Amino acid sequence: MKKLMGLLTLSFIIISACSKKPDIVTLEKGSPAYQLGKDLATTVSAMDPDSNRVLITAKYFHISTGEVLQLMSSYMGNQTESLKKLNGESLSTFIQQTAMQLAEKKLLLKAVYKAKIEVSSSEIDTILNNQYQQVGGEDKFLELLQASNLNLDIVRQDIRDRTYIEHYFKKIIQEKSQLKEEDIETAYQEFLQDTVVTVRHVLLVTDKKTDVEKRNIRKKMVAILARAKKGEDFVELVKEFSEDPASKENGGLYENFSRGVMVKPFEDVAFSVPIGEISDIVETQYGYHILKVIDRKKNDAPFNEVRPELEEQLRGPERRDIIPSHIAELKEEANLHVIPF
Repeated sequence: MKKLMGLLTLSFIIISACSKKPDIVTLEKGSPAYQLGKDLATTVSAMDPDSNRVLITAKYFHISTGEVLQLMSSYMGNQTESLKKLNGESLSTFIQQTAMQLAEKKLLLKAVYKAKIEVSSSEIDTILNNQYQQVGGEDKFLELLQASNLNLDIVRQDIRDRTYIEHYFKKIIQEKSQLKEEDIETAYQEFLQDTVVTVRHVLLVTDKKTDVEKRNIRKKMVAILARAKKGEDFVELVKEFSEDPASKENGGLYENFSRGVMVKPFEDVAFSVPIGEISDIVETQYGYHILKVIDRKKNDAPFNEVRPELEEQLRGPERRDIIPSHIAELKEEANLHVIPF
């Protein structure tokens, strides 16, 4: 039933986008999106929901300020308050970027439908469950959504859309890729010469923290590091302090990962600190880490096991060229036009 509902939702999006006479989304007076438009119109008059200006036209759809306001209200929740603090230039830029992102999404979902891309409900569930675990479980995730004035159905729909589009991108890259079999085999030989590393780590999260909060978090990490250096059980320190839900219950363990898997500051330390020793504090986009290097060894995974990962790595540079070029082709085919305001 979930898969059927996902396909029906996608079909509705595509049918709406492909109607001969594109509909213009209008907002109900008094709705949160309508009030947001009235507030933003004091800075950028084009956002007035009563005028509902068309921002982008295409063969399959028109995007109005009403639709952009609806999108921002649904997907940003309480964060829309920050929009009211922007100056006219910054707000106009944000609106234009949001409208274009919406237009590109509509074009891509139309292409997804045409290409008959399929995504199972179990894949969506897995992605959503991973998001639950990143914040400490489903209940915590739902609490955060409620506090942010966001809706789980909207979040799930966004995950579904992005997953469809990602599958479509993979198909396009495979079709247009110049990658040869010998390139993959060469990469595998290089893989066998490289090493993998196993570490345990403590993480204190700093994402979305203020500078003052980050300074206090670092002080806490300095104290944890001192205890680790004195020889306290590292696994116990992980269980007591770490904020990484993916590894905390496993003693902070990440096993046998190769270069290019972790964020670079984490990777640099993991591949340089001597086996058995503890690193200094490492800062990444996620927060502050302390690593204990457990082991390093040569890669020995079979070719068929690592082939998908090797292909993904090798196609990375192609992806940076193929995807923007393909989106540009979709825009040209749809005769997409931006209307300045």
